[in-house]
Amino acid sequence: ELKVMQVVEQLRAAGAPLAEWEWSRKPRDSQITKLLAKRSTLAANIYDKLRFRLIVPQQADLVPMLATLTRQLIPFNYVVPGASVNHLLPFRQVLDASSWLRAMEPLLQHDTTLEKEQERAAAAPINEFSGKRYKIVNFVADLPVRVDAWLDDESRSFGNVVFVLTEFQLVDQETALENERGDNNHAEYKARQHRSVRHR
Repeated sequence: ELKVMQVVEQLRAAGAPLAEWEWSRKPRDSQITKLLAKRSTLAANIYDKLRFRLIVPQQADLVPMLATLTRQLIPFNYVVPGASVNHLLPFRQVLDASSWLRAMEPLLQHDTTLEKEQERAAAAPINEFSGKRYKIVNFVADLPVRVDAWLDDESRSFGNVVFVLTEFQLVDQETALENERGDNNHAEYKARQHRSVRHR
């Protein structure tokens, strides 16, 4: 938490497009509810025990913020495969909006894997209990954290970095407001989840 908070505050001080941000730990009762609602019963599959949500002023700020996060905080190679959802950044539009990415297009045309992955992520709900119009960029990273201050000489021989599964959500202000309306809001989400648990 401290690592992410320090980096985010540094980004904000440097003028990064960040309207607001929040973080939370999933309470124990929510973890139990999620385990009961999921078909899989492994606690390790709960990726959002620690969650950070960053809200940018406009949708155009999403790509710059995402790029900044992967440079300053989240190594892209530690993003957990299959645990990402993107409802806000159409892959083709992102390519077309950037002259640098357009220059790479001949390389991308030979491999449609990226576009197929983006289409899959755009079609996938955040999870089965989310509202149909709920939109967000959501991914999980195995965040490396240095723990030198807590190690003695013997422990240091095992290394000084641990990895913490952390969920990141990225959204623009307008979409964030829409995500709190009607069927999308968190109370409705929890009600659907609780109904599923009772049914099970």
